Amino acid sequence: MKLYRRGIRSLLTRDSLGICGEAENGEQAFEKVREPKLDLVILNVSMPVLNGVEAAREIRRCAPRSRIDG
Repeated sequence: MKLYRRGIRSLLTRDSLGICGEAENGEQAFEKVREPKLDLVILNVSMPVLNGVEAAREIRRCAPRSRIDG
């Protein structure tokens, strides 16, 4: 999982996109979405603790304007 996050970070920063944070699991992702206003959330469906689908539901409930890609 860490390798995937590193690759995505590399692709996004190469194109000068800002990254607000990373999460090791769905629960952490959900908590991070509450902090700043995010334009895009990228989730892995098989994240531990709270999987990507469950995290997406919670994020959509709290931050309905965030775009979620998985």
